[in-house]
Amino acid sequence: MKRQLTTENIEKGLVLGKVNLSGWSLCIGAGTSQPVFPSWKELVNSLIHDINPDIRPRACKEVMNSFSYDTLIQAAYTLTEQKENFAQYLQKKLYSKLEGATTSEELDCLRFVFTQVTANRFEDEVLVNYIKVRDRLFKSTSAYVLARIVKDATDMNLQPKSIMSFNAESLLYSLIISFEREPYIGKSKKKKDVKEILDMVTSSTCHCLSGRTPYIFCHGALLEGLREGDYYNMSQGTPNLVFSESSYINLANKVFSWQSSNFLHYCSSSVVIFVGISFTDPNIRKWLTWIQTERSLESGKEGTLHYWINVKPRNVESMAWIEASVWHLGVRIIWMNSWDELDYVIRMILALPPYDK
Repeated sequence: MKRQLTTENIEKGLVLGKVNLSGWSLCIGAGTSQPVFPSWKELVNSLIHDINPDIRPRACKEVMNSFSYDTLIQAAYTLTEQKENFAQYLQKKLYSKLEGATTSEELDCLRFVFTQVTANRFEDEVLVNYIKVRDRLFKSTSAYVLARIVKDATDMNLQPKSIMSFNAESLLYSLIISFEREPYIGKSKKKKDVKEILDMVTSSTCHCLSGRTPYIFCHGALLEGLREGDYYNMSQGTPNLVFSESSYINLANKVFSWQSSNFLHYCSSSVVIFVGISFTDPNIRKWLTWIQTERSLESGKEGTLHYWINVKPRNVESMAWIEASVWHLGVRIIWMNSWDELDYVIRMILALPPYDK
């Protein structure tokens, strides 16, 4: 293994050479949306207490330490009386923090922007209202930082080949749209003047136009709306949700699922920057193993192609073990001292200029 990469020793343009040859992709997990959206742990804990309000803290802790979160979501489905509306039930849980932090008018605005397939389908007034909420609630998220980076990279012809999301919500997607559309506020009423840089992909039937970055919801998306009985259905993400253990197993058994095909394609053809991912997802590990095995057979040697940006663990001696746990997947870690360094790190390795505030 090579020496550890940290914010103190990374070189400017670290991945730029590879990016110029094959491009780069971004892969995100739930960590990029916190604290606006709950973590998997928080979501599962809430499900357990909903179904069993009187459960003792020790018992709850024992359950959560005994099984993976997808297994416990499957158990929640088994125990709940809301089987027919389980997706909507999960959606309400997923958006509970956001709903509690906004007015009904703000929530209407957010759910509208969250479900837009393109950036030119809403008026300036909607965007202005979204930006007010964006800058009040979302600045603390990694998704906010990533959205600015994607926008700036696109302006410099370094747009990602793909954005692969393992989240069920579209926070990063909506943020990118807002930064994309913001310069046009009050300047043009012609929809054709608005630059489109993203296409939403939630199923095998979705397509991406030339010159746009596919934003792929690898485990489906909860995008119909934020209120019960009032859904936009702008995308068909819900039928493809991968939340429960049975869904994971079904996906794992499909060698040529649209999720695996997209993930395998972009991970084998571009440098992938992973942010907010825990690397405990069995599908991600399996897919990366396939790619790395083929790369090793072709080149005759091991090596890494992708980068996982993460914060240093509390115990320094843990770093080598964590690095070794993903090295065989073709992934190298760049260690930060805190999440405040995320913008600096990605701009440094892509040789992007600093954010102009």
